[in-house]
Amino acid sequence: MLDTPTRNGRVLLVEDEVLVQMLAVEYLEELGYRVETAGSVAEAMDKVKLLNGQIDLAVVDLGLPDRDGEVLIGALRALYPHLPMVIASGYEEDAVRKRFGGDALISFLRKPYGHADIEKAVANARNARGV
Repeated sequence: MLDTPTRNGRVLLVEDEVLVQMLAVEYLEELGYRVETAGSVAEAMDKVKLLNGQIDLAVVDLGLPDRDGEVLIGALRALYPHLPMVIASGYEEDAVRKRFGGDALISFLRKPYGHADIEKAVANARNARGV
């Protein structure tokens, strides 16, 4: 996927459900992003090291197989304090927001979602940063 044309930068998509991941990649590419995928926290951290900070946005599922997505979000925030992130979850938005202490650079994406939902969540996260 590294050769995908991009208008808006590179997204790290961390989703363990293959069909959901495939749809999200399609939606994000239609929005002009180059998408790097991972299915676990460990795989995502390996990608982050390989990409050497060249990430413009992260979309992270909270329910990952090796660890809670919250661990990854914390690690990404420590490495990249200004990185916009989208949290994808089946949980209610209020409950998820409480877990992240009102981080303005985090947007919420309720599962299941469609193209318009991911577009709005990405725009909200990026707009909070002023991108």
